[in-house]
Amino acid sequence: MNSLHFDRIPSTRYVPTILLPEFIPESIEEPYRVHFPCPPSRLLAENAMQPTAKIKLSGLLRHMAQKTAMHVAQCDQARRLSFSVIETEEEWDKVRALRHRVYKRESAYMLDELSVDVTDDYDGHSLVFAAWWDGIAVATVRLTGYPFESESFVGRQKLDEILGDSWPSRYLEWGRLLVDRYQPVQRLSTALVLYAQMRIVCETSYREYVGYSRAKQRRFFTSSGFRLHEDKYRFQIPKRGSQDYFLLKGNFLNDLAVRAPRITRLIHLLDKMAAVQDKLEGNISAALRAGG
Repeated sequence: MNSLHFDRIPSTRYVPTILLPEFIPESIEEPYRVHFPCPPSRLLAENAMQPTAKIKLSGLLRHMAQKTAMHVAQCDQARRLSFSVIETEEEWDKVRALRHRVYKRESAYMLDELSVDVTDDYDGHSLVFAAWWDGIAVATVRLTGYPFESESFVGRQKLDEILGDSWPSRYLEWGRLLVDRYQPVQRLSTALVLYAQMRIVCETSYREYVGYSRAKQRRFFTSSGFRLHEDKYRFQIPKRGSQDYFLLKGNFLNDLAVRAPRITRLIHLLDKMAAVQDKLEGNISAALRAGG
């Protein structure tokens, strides 16, 4: 059981803010239904598997994630650039506006796969991350708990074959990686993905990921320090054209060992402490049951 639960959260009903007038059809009555990602503040509060030391260090670990991402982006303007998990409706509005802006300009066919509010069925059980420049969302990516979007393209049997036993409870799925090409920061996509990885390994027990991409994106991941497994399952998504896609899988900690080795060693230590704590609590529970 993973400590961060990606439960499907009922959609939130509210009137969109002024940030989104460009794609709200006049035929939609207000208020209309909007998919909202799981509130991470509540989810992380339920994180019962974390050792006490990791809970106490959570603020420091988040600060380290922010600083490391800034370093990778080669940006020292902390007042202008920041990274975060989406937690409010206002932030979610800005990320949806970014999705619409980038897809409309570069991949218009993707808008056909999304609802009118620029969401899909997977947003409701995902953690969505964003990079901000002067308070404007300029990049975003999400990590989704099971069920995965890739399963609808390759099938459950293929994922069983590639990911192994009990994969729905062990893996998260990368998705919706978008960067506004007109933003001023270099290597922003690498920095945002690194930030997301650090938040996941610091605050959850998930360690493995899956995803899919085109060949060009796969080369980007490899050149950015991702230690992808060599399973290169190729498939197509007919509604997106004839281009090939590749299924990706990897390990968050293996990737972080390249970019943030000190933090990786710290997470390994905290994981060992969590295992000891779990074993100790199990022994105490067994002793209490036996004594009762």
